[in-house]
Amino acid sequence: MDMQMTLAQKQILTQQMLQTMQILQMSAQELESYVNEIALENPTIDIIEKNHGDDIDFERQADLERKLNWLETTDRQNSVYYRDDGDPDNREANLMDIRDQGESLSEYLEAQLIHRPFTGKQQKIMDYLIAALNQDGYFEDDPEQAAAYLNVSEDEILDMLKELQKLDPAGIGARNLEECLMLQIEREEIDADQRRDTEEIVRSFLPAIARNHLHVIAKKMKISMERVSFCCNLIRSLNPKPGNSFNDREHFHYISPEVVVVKFGDHFDVLVNEQQYPAFQINAYYQELADTTKDREARAYLKEKLRQTQELQDSIRYRVSTLSAVAHLLVEKQLDFFRYGPGHKHPMQLADFAEELNLHTSTISRTLSSKYLQCSWGIYPLNYFLTAEVRAASTGEATTREHIIGRIQEIVGAEDKKKPLSDQAIAEALKSYGIEISRRTVSKYRGISGIPDKSGRKEL
Repeated sequence: MDMQMTLAQKQILTQQMLQTMQILQMSAQELESYVNEIALENPTIDIIEKNHGDDIDFERQADLERKLNWLETTDRQNSVYYRDDGDPDNREANLMDIRDQGESLSEYLEAQLIHRPFTGKQQKIMDYLIAALNQDGYFEDDPEQAAAYLNVSEDEILDMLKELQKLDPAGIGARNLEECLMLQIEREEIDADQRRDTEEIVRSFLPAIARNHLHVIAKKMKISMERVSFCCNLIRSLNPKPGNSFNDREHFHYISPEVVVVKFGDHFDVLVNEQQYPAFQINAYYQELADTTKDREARAYLKEKLRQTQELQDSIRYRVSTLSAVAHLLVEKQLDFFRYGPGHKHPMQLADFAEELNLHTSTISRTLSSKYLQCSWGIYPLNYFLTAEVRAASTGEATTREHIIGRIQEIVGAEDKKKPLSDQAIAEALKSYGIEISRRTVSKYRGISGIPDKSGRKEL
């Protein structure tokens, strides 16, 4: 063992650098909570109420409100962002459902039970069953465990479950997909033979329906194709998730966009919405006291707290400037998206931001994290615009997966449904768009976009 001296260069992260990176990664709501927590133990921070007229920049606020009002008239998605980006039509429908803030499933069910003559024990069981329903409206708990929890018999649980299953919407309280469909078929106005065949198909041939193998069902059941087609169309019209049409207020996800992009004339304005950030200032009394007090301990304490407050202000200013720079570059590189909408993104990665802005990729990643952008097409997380490039096998031309999926959907939409295209045929058709990918890649992208295979698209 011996002692040695060596010279070495090391990067040391100061407390302010750590705080700056932490604040950069926060959402606006997290930042507000963070500042409020610090203010509780730092007396030099004065939180400014948002309605404090003397501290508001009226010109800047009016400009922001003007742009947000313009977006309000052109954007029906400016309250929440629905994460399923694959189906814009369904996304907008779900967004409107959430904005309406209608009845929850439990409220709807309880309203139907007001005049039911249940005993106290039965009502207790029913309350448990309703509370146990998942978001799709299924009851997935073990009846035996539910009985033990409520100190009742399993038969009592099953009896009340049957009562629950009599309520609207049809299929509520089912324990699996098969039972859910069966409950709905019971309410269909069809003749006895059609009901029997439909129920048999549900019991034995659900996978075949998914693959559109109607001829297999007809052969095994020894019934006509017309009957199979009728039964399968009826099954497809049923709702496999009867609870989905109701709001689940416990899972509301409100979004406050920090970046607003508005088109004026031939250019886009990019604005960081600083109005939603926590407003605070240095307390003038404590600042003066730090300079005048003769108590050394009090002076040292106040100086330290004032330094922390100043560092917090600097970190937030850095957050705003970095976010603004990233947002402006994003709009510049994705102009086609903001002009023409989803399906027109260009390949863009963290390294592209880092190179242009001379920042580290980790800084860019933190800037994009937990932040949202609002434009006329809706509200999107900033990292939505990070799109890996896909290069054509022969030409090497770069495109995006989103663009390829859009082309596949166009090709499938125009095909003859009686003779749908195979994945290889779709790959060949893509060449006319300058996209050359393998059959396996077509199959992968088709699956991502929810397009059935050849047999699943065939109309008999």
